[in-house]
Amino acid sequence: MPSPPYSDGKYSYSGRDQIIEFLRGALGPRTMISSHRVHHPEIDITSPTTATGIWALEDTVIETTANVTIRGAAFYYDDYVKADGRWQIKSTGYKRTFEEIVSRSDTPSLQLTANCWG
Repeated sequence: MPSPPYSDGKYSYSGRDQIIEFLRGALGPRTMISSHRVHHPEIDITSPTTATGIWALEDTVIETTANVTIRGAAFYYDDYVKADGRWQIKSTGYKRTFEEIVSRSDTPSLQLTANCWG
C-alpha cells in the first residue's frame, strides 16, 4: 500500500525542500512545543531494495499563543528504497486514529513550568 499523504491528505509535499519549508512554517517562532514519538515499528522487506514500514505515533503539542493543547495518535506508513547500499525514505504519510484539542484556560491551575525553547 502506498504511503498516505500527511493528515489523511490534508497536506502533501514532494522533496526535502518542500517538507522543510512546511515544517518551518508550521512550527512557528517558538510558540509551539511538541513531543512527537514513534514506536513499535513493523518493517517488511519487500525486495532486496524496497521495504515498507508502519510506526505507531503519539504526539502532544502545546501552542502557547493560542493557549491550547493538542493530543493525538496515528500510524505512519513509510516506503523505503535502498540506493548505493543505504536505506532511504521514499515516501511517508500518516493516518490519524484520534486527535483532540483543549483550551489550557479550562484548567486554571495548569501551568507550563519548563520550556527549553522559552
